Order: sequence, then structure tokens, then C-alpha cells
Amino acid sequence: MRQDFFGSGKLAKLLESVAPLRSLDVGARGIPAKTMLAMAWAVDAVGFEPDTEECGRLNAYYAGPANNPFRQARFFPVALGEGAQGRMLYLTKHRGSSSLLSPIESRTEEFMRGDYGKVERTSAVDTVPLDRFLREQGLAGTVHLKVDVEGLELEILHSAPELLSSSLLAVDAEVAFMQTRKGQPFYGEIETFLRQYQFMPMGFTELHCWRRLSKSKYPKKVKGAVPFSRGQLVHGNMLFMKKPEAVFAQSPRQILAAAFIAMNYGYLDHALYLLQNEAVQKNIYAAGIENLTAEIRKVSLTQYHHYRKGL
Repeated sequence: MRQDFFGSGKLAKLLESVAPLRSLDVGARGIPAKTMLAMAWAVDAVGFEPDTEECGRLNAYYAGPANNPFRQARFFPVALGEGAQGRMLYLTKHRGSSSLLSPIESRTEEFMRGDYGKVERTSAVDTVPLDRFLREQGLAGTVHLKVDVEGLELEILHSAPELLSSSLLAVDAEVAFMQTRKGQPFYGEIETFLRQYQFMPMGFTELHCWRRLSKSKYPKKVKGAVPFSRGQLVHGNMLFMKKPEAVFAQSPRQILAAAFIAMNYGYLDHALYLLQNEAVQKNIYAAGIENLTAEIRKVSLTQYHHYRKGL
């Protein structure tokens, strides 16, 4: 167990009592999401990356204890989708933009990002619904899902009604405000769908605005005819969390898990509200927490310090 959790040893003890918590990372290319790193020692991470080369790199990298912040981490070379069928994976020059949806190259070129839409090669893959995969692999009880798959987010959510209506407490999903791929859903479609399962939008974890004459981001000044400009809102990542009334209908462990996920994302007053529920008071006292507000205050001030340091 870590000695503290954002400055609170008592909350670390409480987190240890509900570990392990399972988190899914769909579209796991690159490095793990920073939002889960503070509690990584209590998390079993399961990743999905249909690019077999990248999936192999991830498994090799995280096999080394020095590289793996999680309790466990494993990655599957699996493409998720609403049905079990053959699909085409479009591998773009900018690999992070690869998708099962065909890119609109002319759209990305408009914003100085032609490499995002330039297909270098394709790869045939077979998709599998997320619910089916979790059942077959015995991965019940997932509480957190990050899904960032360049336009296929809504389709993957459609493939997981069992997960959405049972243990899942948080969805960190990439959302689009402009189509850069054929058939790509917009933000509103994802929000409308998740509300059916009692999820509410909490806030953006990432936000990306594109300029037409530069890849540089606002407020950076560049050379050229328009040195300083805001960009158009194109895409971002939105955190959705289960509504409190839906969380309170679940077990004490689920309530605690929801609170810790909220803390990781910086929603500390929301976490305090969840932890004040009567159902988890025995768990809180067992962790030696006599003054819950004081412990949350420690976390709040620690996160504020991290925020100020990062400015």
C-alpha cells in the first residue's frame, strides 16, 4: 500500500480496502492516462489495442516492474465493436489517429493536420462486442472505462449494455465536435446515450481546438499572416460519472470506488458527498478516519499545490 493518497494516509488505507479496482483502456496506444496514476497501485489495468505491433510493445514495456505503476497491467490485441465481424483498421501516418472509421483527409488538411488523415496502410481485424469479451475473459466488476478510439466510442458503448447497467461508475470518452472520419458521431449523441444508463457529464479531461494556419495551439504566437488566433473546437475527452442516486443503490464498495475515481479526476466536493452516505460509514471508521472532511481537505490542498506547480 502507498503511504498516502494525495497527502492522506488514512484515505490510502481506505482505498486499499476496496482494491483491486479494474479499469479498461480502450485505445491504449502510448502511455496510461494520468488521471488514474495516483491510484494505480490499487488498479488492475486492462488495455485494448488492435494494432498488434503497438500492443506487443505495451505488454513488453509494462512487463518491467520499473515501468508498471499499476497493480497489474495487461493488453489485448483486440478490436472492439458492436458486432463480431471483419473490419478494416486504417493506420494513418500519425498513428494516434488510426481508426476503424475511414478518415476524411481533406478535413484534416484544412487544419494543417494532413498526417492525421493520411492512410499509410490498412489491416484486417475482427471486432468483438465489449460485453462478450469481458464475459469470456472473466473480467467482471469493471468500474472505470477510458475509450479513445478515434470515432468508434459510441459503437463500443453500444456493445456494452451489461457493463453500463451494472458495475461501471465512470466513462472517460473521446468526443467530437467536428467529423474528421466518415460516420463519426458527435458529442451530443454520446451524452444522450449515456444518460439512458444514469451517467452525467462531469467535465472535460482534454480539449483540443485546431487552427487553420498552424498546428500550434492557442495562445502560442506563430509566424505568418495570422500570428495569434484561437482555434476551432474539434474534439476532447469528457468524463461521465454515474449519478449519485444510482451509485447509492449499489454496494458500499461501489460507493467508495466512485468517490476515489472522483478524487483522481479532481472532483473533491463530489467525492465528499459520496463518502458522506450512511452506507459507507463503517468502512470509513475502519480505516481510522474520524474526520472525513479534514482528510478530503488534505487531498484538496495537495491537488491545488500540484495544479499551481504545473502552471
